[in-house]
Parts: sequence; C-alpha cells; structure tokens
Amino acid sequence: MDNYIELSFDGELIRNTVCRETAKSEGHSYGISYVFLTSEDSFLLQLRSFKKPSQPGLLDMSAGGHVELRDAEGVTDIDDVFQKAAVRELEEELEILLDRKFLQFFMKFHVNNTAVNGKRYRKYYRIYTCEVDMNRLKYKLNKKEVEDVKWMTRKEVVDLPVEKITKELERFRKADDMIKQPLLVTAAIITDKDKILLIQRAREPYENYWSFVGGCGAFGRVGDPFEAVKGEVKVDLKCKFNPTFFRFNYKVFDGKRTLTLFFHGNIEGEPDPTPEYVRKYEWFDLKEASKMKLGFDHNEILKKFIDKCQFG
Repeated sequence: MDNYIELSFDGELIRNTVCRETAKSEGHSYGISYVFLTSEDSFLLQLRSFKKPSQPGLLDMSAGGHVELRDAEGVTDIDDVFQKAAVRELEEELEILLDRKFLQFFMKFHVNNTAVNGKRYRKYYRIYTCEVDMNRLKYKLNKKEVEDVKWMTRKEVVDLPVEKITKELERFRKADDMIKQPLLVTAAIITDKDKILLIQRAREPYENYWSFVGGCGAFGRVGDPFEAVKGEVKVDLKCKFNPTFFRFNYKVFDGKRTLTLFFHGNIEGEPDPTPEYVRKYEWFDLKEASKMKLGFDHNEILKKFIDKCQFG
C-alpha cells in the first residue's frame, strides 16, 4: 500500500502519512515529484510499466512518484522534501544515484480534485531537470515500474502523439514551449498614505492568496502598459487607477518566463470587487502587509517599494 506524506490544501508540509485510497476518499492533499534527465537537446523518457495502475504503457519523464514521509527526514523545507523524493524515485526506478544539488527546478503546479466525501484536495507537482552525459550514463530498469527508456530529441518529444504520453509529460511539453516567449503582466501597488490595498484572489494561480491587483489580459488587448494596468484595476475593482511606473521584475512561474511591470498610485471611487477574480479586498498597514505571505513575487516587490518610499 502506498503511503504519501500529507500536505495542507495550500501545499504546506504536514508530517502525517496517508494512503492512496484514503487520500482520494477523504480528500487529503499530497505531492508528486519528477526529474527529467537531459543531455544537450535530448531527454531521457521512460515507458511506464504496463502493470502500473495509473497511465500504464505511456511515455513519461525519466522518473517520478509520490512524496513520502521518509523524504522529509532530516529536512524542514518543502523544496528539500520534493528534491529528495525526485532523486529517490530516480534510484528506485533506474538505479541512478544523483546528488540533489544537481537538480534544476523547472516548474510546479497543482491539480484540484474532489474526494468521494465531497472534500476538495490537491495534488502538488514539482518537476526538476538534470543535465547528464548520455554516453556515460548507466542505469538498470526496475521492471515493476519501467518497461523501457529512450533518449529523444526535443523535436521528437514535441511530435509525440498526446495519446501516447502521460498528462504530466504533456504539461512539461507545453511549459517547455511557452517558456520561449515571456508573459507580459502589469500589477498595481495601490496605496493611501501608509495603507496598501490587497486583494484575495478568486482563481488560480495563487487562489486565495493576497496580492496586488494585476494580470496579463488587459496587456493583450491594449498594448500600452499604462492603459493595461488601469484596465486590470477597473476589471477587478471597478475603480479608476492613477498609475506611476515603479519597476519591472523578471521571474519564472510554473516554468513560464514572466516580465511584470509594477505601477504605484491611488484609486478613485469605492472598490467593488468582481467575484470572478476577487474574493475580497482589504486595506493593510504597509508593515503588516510586508509580513504576509503574498502571491507571485509580490513580497519581494513590496519590500523594495517600502524601502524606496521609506514608509517602513
């Protein structure tokens, strides 16, 4: 019986174990970690065993599996736990020993599910890559897990029929393609003296997290970043925003290169949140907001804003 380490609905570590059947029937969140071995422009794919209960006989990343309690031994950070799970799965499936310091983070995402009892739970995924020399790599197949492995070029991976690959490999493939084109986002730092307005997001990514108002939809419609950020505030809060450019920031979220333009300013009118995008809004003291766990890179930007404006 598989025993997974339990995660909270928000992806935090809970040092309890839960079996596959209980997780799905009672609604316990858990993690899955993958590692994809690369060699220049080629990827090592595994053909999953035809006896696997999930997605048998499909092509997948090099190795991967559920995060277990033993992966949390000796570490406290959730990133370390997922990394330990990735290298453990690589050893169990292909007998490849790898120091986790060589892992390169690629992306993370989660999938919402509903248990038999109606409770919502999530499967949290993290994917890592590791560059190796395909000519020197030695491995041995665990036939209970893996039918075969094969090196494939990036083009060959892209051209694989979707019905022959796992859902996770398809997610990787889409992200690997999208990462070539950066996503352009605008975000509004709305203040009133020493108060800052934050919204609680009503949709993914970062659902239920507090964050600045922002998005990429308006940018795609109008092109002008000043008009775009005003459009985001109007859609989310039905207010007029008076923006001044603050700074830009470059990050990779879930494998997607993102360039965010941050604007500072005040609003005119009383906010009226659009439920599709915003659960609620609140005005916070800047010091209080700086201690909150915000979505995206907004903690980093808020600190820079406070330092620059000397409000703190």
